[in-house]
Order: sequence, then structure tokens, then C-alpha cells
Amino acid sequence: MGFQKKRVLVIDNNHAFLMQMCILLRKMGFRVTPAEDNAEVQKLLSLQSVDLVLMNMHVSTQGGMNALKHLKGNKETSMIPVVVMSSNGRAETIRDCLEYGASAFISKPIDINNLNHTLQECIFGKKHSERKYLRIPFSGKVTLSHKKHVSELSSETLSERGIYLVTHKPLPVGSSVNSEFSLGAGINIKQKGSVIYRTGLFELESELPPGMAVEFKKDIEGSFMAINEYITYSLKKDITIYRENSFV
Repeated sequence: MGFQKKRVLVIDNNHAFLMQMCILLRKMGFRVTPAEDNAEVQKLLSLQSVDLVLMNMHVSTQGGMNALKHLKGNKETSMIPVVVMSSNGRAETIRDCLEYGASAFISKPIDINNLNHTLQECIFGKKHSERKYLRIPFSGKVTLSHKKHVSELSSETLSERGIYLVTHKPLPVGSSVNSEFSLGAGINIKQKGSVIYRTGLFELESELPPGMAVEFKKDIEGSFMAINEYITYSLKKDITIYRENSFV
């Protein structure tokens, strides 16, 4: 199974916010292209394809509205989903954004879980969300047991409901496994799961190393919440403009 990261074009003329958002999205597993103004947006869109546009609309919304109308009115870019972020969450602002073609509106401060859910839904669709759970790069050691065989593997990514393990000999899809790994600070996770896909050595389209994805099947002793808290903390720890689980 090939896997390619989706590309998000982020538009904001606030350089600090733009940089922080790019850091966050890259850690969430997206490719990111930053842009600070409309002219730069048009140039970038003529050079590369993107899967979604994430636009920060400031309190003075006229410029942002014009940019949104231009994107949705241009036949070359009209099919790209646009998500608008703004601290101006008035009903008329949200209504205008949706009427001009925005796929979704996110009020600031931004909740990381809501941001992920919105991006996944806009890219993949409500019925076909492929990566609906938060995930991060995770270089840890995982003890994996399958039938009577126990092995120690390295991990590549961790999500709230699964983990990707690096191995040149992935188990068949559907194999039942038990996994155990540490999140640090004395937090150990034990999970039952099954292999849901595998990536071979010669799958050139995949951005993942050879290995297999294990989906967790059961919330054992609150492990789902512990993993979510760990992922959320890991995502926001390098973001300087955040408040608890959100940032402006």
C-alpha cells in the first residue's frame, strides 16, 4: 500500500503565526507550503499542486474574502478545498466564507484535535477519512508478539489508534498482535491489535519505510487517552503561541 503525504498551502501575512502553523502541520504529517500574500499564492499554485488551502483571515476580512473569492472563482484552483481560520467568529463572517466557497471555518484559538479532524474531512471526505486520528513521528522501540514469536521493532509513526512499525518482513494483513511500548515518564502502553496494511521494500510511491501498520483494537486501562495526551503535547511543545490545547 503506497502512502503519500498530503500538501497544505498555508496563507498568512503574520510571519510568526505562519511559521508556527507550518511547524505544527509538518509534525502532523503534512507537506506544507507557506505563503504570505495573494501574489505569492498564485505563483506557488502555478508551480505545484496542493490538496488543501489553509487561510488565516484577520479581523479585517476584506482582503481575505477577496483572496477566497479569487481562489474559488479561478477554474484552475476552484476544486481545491479551502479552510478559513479566524478570530472573527461572528455568524455573518462564517456565513460569508461558506457562501464564497470555503469548505470549513475554524474559530481561533485553534484546537489541535478540531484542526486535524477538519483537515482530514476536507481532504478525504466525511465517509472516507483515511487518517482521522492525530499522529506524529515516533521513534521508539516496540515489543511485538504474534502467536509464540516475540520481536523488538522500531516505530515510525504513532497515532491515537495505531502505530507503524519498521520491518523488512511485515506480517500478513489481518494478523493479530500484542504490542508494548513506552511514552516516557513511566507511561507504558500495552495494546492488542491487528495488521491493517503493509509496505514493501520496492513500493516507490510510498513515503514510509518497509513495514506494517498496526491498528489498536481496544482501549486498555485508558491507553487511548494517554496516547492522545502524549501526541497533543508533542505537537504543541515547540509552538510558542498556544494556550493549553489550542493556539492563536
